[in-house]
Amino acid sequence: WYDYRNGDADIYAQRYDAGGTTAGANFRVDDDASGSYPFGPTVASLSGGGFVVAWNDHRNGNYDIYAQRYDATATSIEANFRINDDTADGDQFSPSIAALSGDGFVVTWRDYRNGDRNIYAQRYEPGTALAGNFRLTNPDEESRPSWPATVSAGDHLFTAWYDDRVPGQGFDIFANLLDLTLNNSAELRSITDVPADQGRWVHVSWRASDLDWWAAGITQYGVWEQDLAGTWVSLGNVPATQDTAYIYKASTYGDSTVNGLVWSHFMVTAHRTDPAVFYLSAVDSGYSVDNIAPAAPTGLVAKMDGTSAHLDWSNPVDADFGYFRVYRGTSIDFDPQTVGAIGEVITPGYSDANLALGDYFYRISAVDANGNESLYSDVISTSVLDLDGGPALPEVFALHHNYPNPFNPATTIRFDLPEAVELYLTVYDMMGREVARLAEGELTAGFHQVIWGARDERGRSVPSGVYFARLTAPGFVRTIKMVLLK
Repeated sequence: WYDYRNGDADIYAQRYDAGGTTAGANFRVDDDASGSYPFGPTVASLSGGGFVVAWNDHRNGNYDIYAQRYDATATSIEANFRINDDTADGDQFSPSIAALSGDGFVVTWRDYRNGDRNIYAQRYEPGTALAGNFRLTNPDEESRPSWPATVSAGDHLFTAWYDDRVPGQGFDIFANLLDLTLNNSAELRSITDVPADQGRWVHVSWRASDLDWWAAGITQYGVWEQDLAGTWVSLGNVPATQDTAYIYKASTYGDSTVNGLVWSHFMVTAHRTDPAVFYLSAVDSGYSVDNIAPAAPTGLVAKMDGTSAHLDWSNPVDADFGYFRVYRGTSIDFDPQTVGAIGEVITPGYSDANLALGDYFYRISAVDANGNESLYSDVISTSVLDLDGGPALPEVFALHHNYPNPFNPATTIRFDLPEAVELYLTVYDMMGREVARLAEGELTAGFHQVIWGARDERGRSVPSGVYFARLTAPGFVRTIKMVLLK
């Protein structure tokens, strides 16, 4: 109780034995002699036979929550101590105490820090503050929670209070049930590949240590990876911010491919203020993959030498390039996956020998070091016109009608050169505007063909309509009409 026997208010107490007989005289609980106006005491018996008293106290110029611990003989354990860790002008009122197992306890109270009213709490295990104050109520500015009452039941804390958060309904009774079971370590939840990247990265995610939730119990987390020799290597630290979960982007020592999985092993450490105090998580594993295929090869051209087709194309542009695949079909719309590759090379260039009479179509793809295959190159075609072993040369210049026509999405344009010449093969629209330059410069004598995929010089798809292909060479100009239907 609070008592005025000394000329101002103090907190006094009286101990009784199990039979209700007084055990000793009244004793004063608060140890401040400056007129701190203590009031509103509450008491809880601890499992070891001692007890703890808490009250409102004004010794610091505003109302705080103070407490005093006693052993089983009612002898004070050290001095009065302040429960709330708010040192600003906010007042704290209405303490309530719940005893826990092992002489631990929790104090709850009404708190005005930050200009708002909430229910706060502080846990002690046993007698030592476990991290900092924590809030039990939601940060609802329209709510005015008051007069908390708290009890413990096993590993749970039950706290109820007055609350007027529901408009027009007056005060209701709200409550909070808190699981007090503590897991000091972080709990690894998943190790997943970082999507849409070139590999070698994963996201390591974990559930926060329960000491992190209890305000400043955890200061930071360390992320560790086991290297190829089995040594644990630090990857970095993540500050603890009282979140419930965290995520860290971690590197790996290799990517998983179609040839097998490459597992990476991780662990997270949860650190207290004392560098010597930290907690290890269980080890978990995951793997990274290269999700980005290389760029499709460009610049594919074909040159015939008798019954051999010599292909050439541009150099690869991807840092993780592995090799090229060469595909051949007998129609312009052949499916490379269906026919399968006829060869694999690590540098641009491929010779397809001993071909029979007929038309041939080729496409190229690039494969990276992790087995990702690019889109296919544009189709290019060529033909074997005789089998005499020598090059077949046309006798006159010619520009043949494209095939197919009408077309969608691509058409083949054939032209014959009886000699090596400088030429232009250009596509125009109905207004006479240049759309695309399909061939330019000196070409060797022979039978040539190009594929136009209905795109302009900037690679943009052109609309349906009538287009013209014009071949211009010294002493020869011819134009054909093409119809694009989409």
